[in-house]
Amino acid sequence: MGGSDGSSGGPSAPTGNAALSDTPPVPPSPSPNPAKPYIPAASIPSIFLVQPKDEDLLDLSRHNWPKWSKKIRRILCLCLGGLLGYVDGHVQCPDASIWPEENNIWLSNDEMVRSFCGHRAEGDDLRLIESASSAYDMWELLRQRHERQDPNAQTLLLLDLLNTRFDSSLPLADQGRDVIEHCERITAMGSLSANSLAVAALLNILGQDFRNVATAFVCELSSSETLTTDRIIRRLESEQQIINGRISSGAAPSQKRKRNKKSAPRRTPRPLPRL
Repeated sequence: MGGSDGSSGGPSAPTGNAALSDTPPVPPSPSPNPAKPYIPAASIPSIFLVQPKDEDLLDLSRHNWPKWSKKIRRILCLCLGGLLGYVDGHVQCPDASIWPEENNIWLSNDEMVRSFCGHRAEGDDLRLIESASSAYDMWELLRQRHERQDPNAQTLLLLDLLNTRFDSSLPLADQGRDVIEHCERITAMGSLSANSLAVAALLNILGQDFRNVATAFVCELSSSETLTTDRIIRRLESEQQIINGRISSGAAPSQKRKRNKKSAPRRTPRPLPRL
């Protein structure tokens, strides 16, 4: 009868709680450290550090941002250390608390890029470069300054392009490249509006026989107010009234030119003054 209650027959099996308490605890996995950034010390070859010519300096009045920025990017591509990534924002600044050495190298490389760009700029562009906090911020500020100008600046460039003529005494291929570069300057400012295109076309055509009217509008393009086709049309209507008054009092100058057209061949119009 003694074995009927299950109290005999060897030691009893451990309970579930006892089994868990006998299992050694597993230590928590340490949080993974971020991958160590690869930030090599960069350098710019001395061949690129010579004093640039005045026409190679970045200047808003020269409209040379497309050519200048392309050249800077090509040079940075040739430098050791991936310097182009600093102006593009692809090389991020390492955390100084985790990677102090890499952070110092990054700061040195970034300052090198800004100093190199400042070596090839002047005036307000140089001051902008010197005030930028990083190479990426510097590049964005320069791009906005040169590409996002008012429509009048784009119209002036287009008008200047329309007035351009090839000169047989100069290398034709070089002149062709200048025209292409001029077009790049215009498109770098943004989409060309119908108003800007029409204003440039009207002023170019007016310059052939109505230089006084066209020149007055070219001077207005230097102001901050956008020149519109409506203003030009209103001025043309006033000019037409003057011509009508001349016709009523006698032969208009244009009629005299038509009568003398065969004996006096038309001369090539002079370009409008460049501002």
